[in-house]
Amino acid sequence: ALAIPDNAFSPRENERTPMRIRPTVALAALLGLVACVDQPTGPGSTSPASGASASDPTPATITLEKIGGFAGGGLGAAEINAFDQVSKRLFVVNSILGTVDVLDLQDPANPVNIGTLPVAQFGPSANSVAADKGVVAVAIEAARKPSPATVAFYRATTLELISSVTVGALPDMLAFTPSGDQVVVANEGEPSDDYTSDPEGSVSVIDVKNI
Repeated sequence: ALAIPDNAFSPRENERTPMRIRPTVALAALLGLVACVDQPTGPGSTSPASGASASDPTPATITLEKIGGFAGGGLGAAEINAFDQVSKRLFVVNSILGTVDVLDLQDPANPVNIGTLPVAQFGPSANSVAADKGVVAVAIEAARKPSPATVAFYRATTLELISSVTVGALPDMLAFTPSGDQVVVANEGEPSDDYTSDPEGSVSVIDVKNI
């Protein structure tokens, strides 16, 4: 894994530093939300319902319809989720239990909890999850937050552990690149409670071509 410190690039004088935004993920796949958009019917035409035109197909409005759901056990039980197209399963970070719940979504109207991904051997809690082509990547914090942590890889179909990689302190969001050849991980690097240890934030790039 290649770690890139978050202070490797400094803004030039008088340049505004970009705001750091922590992305959140709505549980759209779990709830079965679908977007219904009216499309224009002719060149240059505009859909009255959506406001979209041939030159700009972006709709002005959308309609969402809930087709299913699953009760995860309370607030924070479905913090981050990732859908795997190969297995038709949704992998959900359960921040209450520190695990990753696995839901079968072959019938999106009736999600079924079929198990969890075991992460305890690496740390106390899963922080984030991503899936691509049958492989699931899980960011797992260390027992001591300032310590190097782990990204573990699992088979989506069998839930078996494939391998693991050591990354920076407190890995949070992670994502596969569009090619699926790398996984990029944001390591937050939070200090210890008494500030005796304060690791740098970093980004780890993991080559998964031969996983």
